Amino acid sequence: MFDLVVHGGDLVDGTGASRRRADLGVVGGRIVAIGDLGQPEAAERVDA
Repeated sequence: MFDLVVHGGDLVDGTGASRRRADLGVVGGRIVAIGDLGQPEAAERVDA
């Protein structure tokens, strides 16, 4: 379970690659998952 999921944001990774749509999963203040996370359990969910 994530503390926070940010769903459907535009991800810019700083490598010069094109931005992409992705979800972020956060636990304990750290990003622990990036990608299409589906509908995971989360204490809080933010639609970006």
